[in-house]
Amino acid sequence: MQKRSVDEKDIAEFLKVLSCEWRVKIIEIISDREVCQCELVKVFPIDFTTLSRHLKALKNADVLQERKVGRSKYYSLKNKRILEIIKLSRQIIEESKE
Repeated sequence: MQKRSVDEKDIAEFLKVLSCEWRVKIIEIISDREVCQCELVKVFPIDFTTLSRHLKALKNADVLQERKVGRSKYYSLKNKRILEIIKLSRQIIEESKE
């Protein structure tokens, strides 16, 4: 079966997932290690339900992967190249401010 090519709509949908500051921060925290959802809830000044929605959106976009251990959920980056997008975004913004 042949893979469908990625079009502009696919790219826009993917970038939309990164359009939330909380999601970018989650990615940065998880960048170098697997993190339990219980740890993340302590870091963010948002309620558990809101955090869960952000994690689900990132997981559905294939940015994060989830591992369950008992009742705990652990998250890690599915593809570390997402960090390149964040780094490049920072560089573009910094250059535009010069």
